Amino acid sequence: MEGNRKEKDKGTLRRKFQRLRRRKKSAIRDEKVTENVLDWEVYRNSEIILAYFSRGSEVATIPILEAGLEEGKIVALPRVEGKEMTFRQVGDLDELRPGFAGLMEPTAEAPMVKSDSRETLILVPGLAFDKEGFRLGRGGGYYDRFLAQFNGAKGPPVTAGLAYEPQLIECLPREKHDRPVDNIVTEKKILSLR
Repeated sequence: MEGNRKEKDKGTLRRKFQRLRRRKKSAIRDEKVTENVLDWEVYRNSEIILAYFSRGSEVATIPILEAGLEEGKIVALPRVEGKEMTFRQVGDLDELRPGFAGLMEPTAEAPMVKSDSRETLILVPGLAFDKEGFRLGRGGGYYDRFLAQFNGAKGPPVTAGLAYEPQLIECLPREKHDRPVDNIVTEKKILSLR
């Protein structure tokens, strides 16, 4: 019964934050988040960027992806196959094709990128984030499963959620499989949580 109540709470929160994000989305906010990421020492020192191709009301990632490619970083985007998510390298955003749930993905032939070094920055989407870095995603658990592989790893990659300030809340419902991010980048600041 508790699991059902938690899922209902998360479902209600998902709807609430989807509406909020749609109302708060703006080009100016996206530009500020992009500036904060690109000026961030963690980004500048990273060799590999594992990110997502934004859509709808998500914080825009295309300028970040393009900057990474122009700077010669390895840029990889998620590809969903069954219940698993892998990251595959892209050399040009024109290589992407509609995939799982209509998301733009690299092709199956694109090289898989797996990195467990501190020189890797993983940009994580979310509908909301709390003060401990836990996130409310779309409910598939793909990022939680992907991030779980780094638990206890020596020098794990740095993770950062991208959000607008109104998406930050005190505490989110969480389950034992949920994985927090190390940082949250908004249009106003970078919160370092670990």
